[in-house]
Amino acid sequence: GEQGQNGVLVANGESARSPDSQTPDTDAQARTRAQAEREAEIARRAAEAERARRIEGLLAEARSAAADYRLTTPQETSALFYYRKVLGIDPGNPAANAGIDEIADIYLQLARNAERKWDYNKVRRYVDSGLRVRPEHAGLRSLDAKLADSDGAATRSVKNTLKDVKAWWN
Repeated sequence: GEQGQNGVLVANGESARSPDSQTPDTDAQARTRAQAEREAEIARRAAEAERARRIEGLLAEARSAAADYRLTTPQETSALFYYRKVLGIDPGNPAANAGIDEIADIYLQLARNAERKWDYNKVRRYVDSGLRVRPEHAGLRSLDAKLADSDGAATRSVKNTLKDVKAWWN
């Protein structure tokens, strides 16, 4: 044989290209690549559909738990647990965030109901639970501040009363 233009051996007068030279795709290669791209797109869409089904299932579980007042407990089957699972899959999911806001709103309503009954132990418990869910919740923060103010006033009142009793006995 003889050496062809790129230093590749040529036999019987045929031209040859080196392996590193550019060769256009054959029709078969183009069809194979197009098929692979279609299959990749189908797989991507299937994965996205599965993700959407998983999120919908978790949201349904969360709504069911909330309807049963399993807001934050039991921990592994609470509405908060399911909403947070959704946010783990889809950060910023509007339905999950709205559900968490709703849980905080329910705790605020429970706290206000307890406050109307003068049950401040329950008020404190509901406010604390709600703030664990949404620390920035304006209504819960306001009620928390109100409780802190009244706790401080009550403490001052007790201290003043004790001071008066001590003075009376001395």
